[in-house]
Amino acid sequence: MNVRPAKPSDAPVAAEILDEATAYVRTLGFEQWPVPFPQEELAHRIDRGELYMVDVDGETAATLTLLRDDPAFWGERSADAVYLHKLALRRAFAGRGLGAAIVEWVDEHAAAAGLEYVRLDCRRDDPGIRGYYERLGFEHCGDKDDDSRFAVALYERRTWPFRRGPVPSRLVPGTSDGESSHVRPAGPPGPRSMAPRTSEPRPVPGTSDGRNS
Repeated sequence: MNVRPAKPSDAPVAAEILDEATAYVRTLGFEQWPVPFPQEELAHRIDRGELYMVDVDGETAATLTLLRDDPAFWGERSADAVYLHKLALRRAFAGRGLGAAIVEWVDEHAAAAGLEYVRLDCRRDDPGIRGYYERLGFEHCGDKDDDSRFAVALYERRTWPFRRGPVPSRLVPGTSDGESSHVRPAGPPGPRSMAPRTSEPRPVPGTSDGRNS
């Protein structure tokens, strides 16, 4: 698994992955993102160094967005977190533990920037995705109504230097058969992503997803 900052040419691929994820979520009875996903928003995120792509065996398998702050959902807070948005996987890569591996990459990347928390939001009325993130160690911090879309649940997890217990290795779960995939850092965070200032199938035990706003 290789997580890298997105290039301008990645915008159509990211939009395709997000559209595919939204189509799947609709089969479960939920709405997610607009279809087609606005490529101008993705271009904006790429310019700011906030959009990332995930490659597996030479194929783009997932996309995610990382923000340094998120006042719309979390209000004004100290610069102690990275905010994870729009984590979406291609359906062909569902069920392999890839979503969990990406979350661990975000954790380590945020920790390297000296940040204490990984924060995210997801649909408040979707117990599947909420349970998925709770199994990954995220704690529910409250709820937020979004009149333009849907109500969300807010979650956060401390990065590993701020948690008790041994420091995890650089190997993280990456496949369903117990193998591991090495996480290769994508280089320094983008200018507005994680630098500190001076933020699959329907999730069931043993599978991974990655649907958040």
